[in-house]
Amino acid sequence: MNMTTDPLQQLLDTVSVAMYYARRGFVDQGHRLLIEECVKSSVDDGDTRARYRLIIKSFERRWKIQHQ
Repeated sequence: MNMTTDPLQQLLDTVSVAMYYARRGFVDQGHRLLIEECVKSSVDDGDTRARYRLIIKSFERRWKIQHQ
């Protein structure tokens, strides 16, 4: 996805796209996008990775995603 090199702006862009997917009925795709971007950020820095994890948890609560 990488629309920008600024980690915070990248996070905001990713969340925006994930929410767009979810609102259109593609919750799984939005969730997968967040997880993939979190994994990619793991090579960058811990702060960005921690932000992604918080966003993923919030997304899961918002869209009632249950883990089996």
